[in-house]
Amino acid sequence: MKKVICAAAIAVVLLATHQSEAQNPGFETDRWYVSPMATFIREDTDRNTNNMLGGHFGIGRGFGDGWAVELYAFGNQSDAFDETGQIGIGLDLLYSFLPSGKWRPYLGVGVGHIKTNINDDPTIIVPVTERFDEDNPFAHGAVGFLRQLNGQGLQLRGELRYRADLRDPEDYRDLVYNVGIVMPFGRRPEAPTFDTDGDGVIDGSDRCPGTPPGAAVDSRGCELDSDADGVPDSGDACPDTGAGSRVDGKGCEIDADNDGDGVRNTGDRCPNTPRGTQVDQYGCRTVGDVDGDGVLDNRDRCPRTAPGARVDASGCELSDTIELRGVTFKTNSATLTSASTGVLDQAAATLLRNAGVRVEVQGHTDRTGADSYNLALSQRRAETVRDYLIDKGVSPSTLTAKGYGESQPVADNSTAEGRASNRRVVLKILGR
Repeated sequence: MKKVICAAAIAVVLLATHQSEAQNPGFETDRWYVSPMATFIREDTDRNTNNMLGGHFGIGRGFGDGWAVELYAFGNQSDAFDETGQIGIGLDLLYSFLPSGKWRPYLGVGVGHIKTNINDDPTIIVPVTERFDEDNPFAHGAVGFLRQLNGQGLQLRGELRYRADLRDPEDYRDLVYNVGIVMPFGRRPEAPTFDTDGDGVIDGSDRCPGTPPGAAVDSRGCELDSDADGVPDSGDACPDTGAGSRVDGKGCEIDADNDGDGVRNTGDRCPNTPRGTQVDQYGCRTVGDVDGDGVLDNRDRCPRTAPGARVDASGCELSDTIELRGVTFKTNSATLTSASTGVLDQAAATLLRNAGVRVEVQGHTDRTGADSYNLALSQRRAETVRDYLIDKGVSPSTLTAKGYGESQPVADNSTAEGRASNRRVVLKILGR
């Protein structure tokens, strides 16, 4: 009997070392299994028996993530007394954890019922008090391992149980060693299907799992490439390149000139200029300055200014007074509002274009409030604008700031609209 059990255990271990190393699923969810195992028991010495050999047969079902419940029966036999042995049944709750790799440990607890028989043997002198049958409930804790053997769920199983027979007045404590296999049966539950990128092809069949949302894909889940140039249609700037053409990352022929501007695609920084457009060496539209005022024609609002005329950033002739419309301040403050920066940036560009021109920054207020207060407020506002222009690169030596308070209205102070017009900042050109 011992030889048979040892041979079976060795055969199972050898089989485990030659099988797949796929990730171990543990006790498979929603799947039944049977588990035959060989048993060795180190008996409590109070039983007055030697150690036992036997077998264990369980049937269980996995649930959750690594959990299982198992009903089992067992039988063991000892050589200490003739025909001495044990039989029993039990119910276990098992939990397998650490799923990565081919090995997976588990823990278990359980309860059951065990019957131990010690029969008379006329060849052995045994005190009458030691000839008895025990019929007791038991409880145990277990630690074990599972080792994947193949892709169908067959696993090597080994475990150690600490078993306590619950008897009065004293419990028995046994160590139970089991080794065997776990064999699932029945069809595996179908795994849930997912389509992570939402292209209509489930993840298990999707060869291109990261396609952009809304992209048209083929049966493999990969983006369509109508001209077969290796660039998906969604990113192909030239979707009709000929078969076999060498293309760049945008799907355009490497040696072609798609916009016909005389600059090959590989060097064309402006690949979609209209046909007939005059371009520079980089394929971009060339822009002239017809009136020679330093403002390119595509930005020049006054393309026919007289030669030598001083112009602003828009190419229009510079007048003696530049009202900074749109420059505003917080109420009763010299702090600029965020809406003012665009106007001031353009004014700074104009002054930088006309370096050396002397300018007075004039501040004005409406009639609300005392004269002295308005005069001081207008001075602070003029200085704020001057400081801003200096920060943008205008020379401090060309800028002065002066506040005029309410002394130079340009509109009626009795209306809200008039007062808004009177609150202003003006650049006064003084000359060179």
